[in-house]
Amino acid sequence: MTQDSSYNKKSKQRKPAGKYRDPLTIIMVLVFLAGLALIIYPTASNYITERRQNEEISLYDVAVSSMDEELYEQTLSDAREYNGYLAAKSNQWEISESDTQWYNSLLNISENNVMGVLEIPSIGVSLPIYHGVSDAALRVGVGHLEGTSLPVGGTGTHAVCLDTGDLRPRSFLRISMSWLRVTASIYGY
Repeated sequence: MTQDSSYNKKSKQRKPAGKYRDPLTIIMVLVFLAGLALIIYPTASNYITERRQNEEISLYDVAVSSMDEELYEQTLSDAREYNGYLAAKSNQWEISESDTQWYNSLLNISENNVMGVLEIPSIGVSLPIYHGVSDAALRVGVGHLEGTSLPVGGTGTHAVCLDTGDLRPRSFLRISMSWLRVTASIYGY
């Protein structure tokens, strides 16, 4: 029996470390999880961004469709008046505080800073257009450059809308834009 008890002592001392106590196993699991996160992030982020953009576009569409005809025409008239004001200015890039307040009040129909929607059917893109080109606006949609015409059309008007040039998941738009032909239809509404 003495032999058995010494055998048990030896076997207890030779037990391998627990499966999760081994530093190499911990490092391997962490590397695996980091790699998985890098693979999943673009898809998940793109899904969340598209969902938010679709909600913003839906809010905008509901707000526009619920406007009465008189308010709708007044909104367009105010935007065209602003475009005329810009065309008459000697330097459209000299923007005063009152100009900025006026700009931000125009086409803000749904009270969420969306002034319209950029739609490119040939590549399946539909993005909200926000007032200004702040980082917050460009993170979630397309920004309209203040000092350029509002996107309501008209002779001699030129609306400038910008998107970021970074490698966020929305880079799909930049990649897809390279596939557009010169004759592709791009709509703003």
